[in-house]
Amino acid sequence: MPRWFVTGAGGQLATAFARTLEGDVFLSREATLDIRDADALRTAVHSYGPDSVSYTHLTLPTIYPV
Repeated sequence: MPRWFVTGAGGQLATAFARTLEGDVFLSREATLDIRDADALRTAVHSYGPDSVSYTHLTLPTIYPV
């Protein structure tokens, strides 16, 4: 089962995108994780151990295999 790490969980795009995913989905909100903080982002991603990371704050979801 794939594991997803999705940023922008408070937004409309992340919410809609997450509904289409199968597997374990971790939804990250800006209030709890500032993706501009590289160390915090690295720690959060490595702690969760996802197969893919999606930055949904962009115009379209962008998926990066981990």
